[in-house]
Amino acid sequence: MESDEKQMQEPEQGNEDVTNAPSEEETLMDSMKDTEAQEGGRPEGPSNDVHDAYISQVKQWRKDLDRTLQEIKERAPGARETSLTVTKLQEGIMWLGMELKRLNTPNPYPNSYNPENTIIEPTADDLKL
Repeated sequence: MESDEKQMQEPEQGNEDVTNAPSEEETLMDSMKDTEAQEGGRPEGPSNDVHDAYISQVKQWRKDLDRTLQEIKERAPGARETSLTVTKLQEGIMWLGMELKRLNTPNPYPNSYNPENTIIEPTADDLKL
């Protein structure tokens, strides 16, 4: 019994848990954070490619979530659990939009702060929400 506990506590050599390895997105984020911290904002020069790549990735995540959202809305029954799933996916898309705002991407709704505005802009990135 004691040897079983020891095996559970100490991984054998060569069997290390690879789930702790940073993902590509985490590596990209770390690189971007380091660059922004050093340069005080949006990175300039070669690191700008990393920043732009991250923006593209965030936009792709939004599209992927929207595709999943549309599939659930079309195929799943209107149960409470499904409705909550739809809401959470919509929130996820919204928070990724806030991430784009934090990264100083252009506002896709230029007239949104004008209370006299009657223009309803199309959804950013052609999302259906």
